[in-house]
Amino acid sequence: MRLPVIFKLVGLLAPLSKAAPSALSKRQGVKVECDGLEFKMDDEKAHACWKAGYDLKTNFYEKVPDGKELPKVVFEITETEAGPDVSVPIITRYVGSIQLMYSTQGFNRPVLAVNGKIPGPKIEANWGDTIGKRDIAYILVNPDTNSRRYSVIEVKNSLKRNGTSIHFHGIRQHGTSFMDGTSAVTQCPIAPGDSIIYKWKAEQYGTTWYHSHYGLQAWDGVFGPIVIHGPASAPYDIDLEPVLLSDWAHKTSDEVFAETFAQDGYATIDNGLINGKNVYGKGGEHHQIKFTPGMRHRLRLINTAIDTTYQVSLDGHEMKVIAADLVPINPFPTTFITLSSGQRYDVIIEGKKEAGDFWLRAVPDPCGSTSISKTDANDEPISDVAELVKAIVYYGEKASPPKSSPNPPEKMNPSCQDMPIEKLTPVVEMAAGKGDLNQDVNWSSKNYADDNLIYWTINDTPFFSNWSQPSK
Repeated sequence: MRLPVIFKLVGLLAPLSKAAPSALSKRQGVKVECDGLEFKMDDEKAHACWKAGYDLKTNFYEKVPDGKELPKVVFEITETEAGPDVSVPIITRYVGSIQLMYSTQGFNRPVLAVNGKIPGPKIEANWGDTIGKRDIAYILVNPDTNSRRYSVIEVKNSLKRNGTSIHFHGIRQHGTSFMDGTSAVTQCPIAPGDSIIYKWKAEQYGTTWYHSHYGLQAWDGVFGPIVIHGPASAPYDIDLEPVLLSDWAHKTSDEVFAETFAQDGYATIDNGLINGKNVYGKGGEHHQIKFTPGMRHRLRLINTAIDTTYQVSLDGHEMKVIAADLVPINPFPTTFITLSSGQRYDVIIEGKKEAGDFWLRAVPDPCGSTSISKTDANDEPISDVAELVKAIVYYGEKASPPKSSPNPPEKMNPSCQDMPIEKLTPVVEMAAGKGDLNQDVNWSSKNYADDNLIYWTINDTPFFSNWSQPSK
């Protein structure tokens, strides 16, 4: 039985003009001394700087630098068959499309992909850049590399039967709300064979992700990372590629949805992935991350899961947290990070002085309604949740299977709690202001007998999206 949840919303509809003015933190936070300095990530002072007039203490809700207009590229959304958790991909290019092919071992299933990749290519920009310049010819992104800086502006729908859209998660879209990519809210879905142009300015900086906002396409493969470079609340030497956490079923998301809600139960997911990889049974491989001894590594963690909360830790290492979602925070140390679906944390991990191999673990917390159930190479169920979803962090030239042990239980958090709110202090604090609305909202679920499905409701009303009439 599901019980209703009552939320009290205070001031959510208050006019913005009545909000209190922003104020810098009165606490002893990050010290910023930027006279004449520009951003340098490994410098003890310049890590908090950007360019003249802009630094870590700049309130980007009020002031944003002028950056560049980035080249236009095409993201093509395709459908194919793949099994990223059980095999190594072989990318084959065809005229007009990119198809992803996999070896025959393990589980193959229909997937959706961006330019033939899961996760999709990285969108990368600097603070103040505009995503997508209109006067440059189309560029098809090479799916074999993420080495060059580019950002999406045109999304081409090459699906056969379904619409699609791309939402840029957490991006403010100040003055460009129509570029938010939310089907039936800010736009109609992109019809099969059609394209849409997105253009927006990177007013925030940090780590986030993009994903389809049509049905459950995001969890069939239409997602990827966004990195917007800007000042940081602590120095680091190496900016690693983003780490995307997923949960992954051997059936399509629509099949899992139909089975789960028809029986009024919760889903069991077959696996979890780190950057599209993991092992299952005798197949697959672990994602690998190279560390350099003695260097400070920035790790950008993104939870893209449909309904799995992950607790991330690196055996034998401590993390320094520097950002939560797209907000720079005063750094604090921890041995783990808890990420619910959609959350992002930026951490700095100092490399050990000696070589070695260590497990990066993404432990599924029991607070989600989804559980992961998988087998080992001997076809035996894996009962230790710390062994389900892992990547290899290695020092040296080549990775080997780690023999490291999880961090001590007393230094972890098995209770599904978010990171302590008292530690998540933004570098630039802002008063929320007072509102003029005080209203109780009943958030619950309701079973509709006509289709035997369960709907989440607000004040007993579910949301039904009308694709042809956004926002109605």
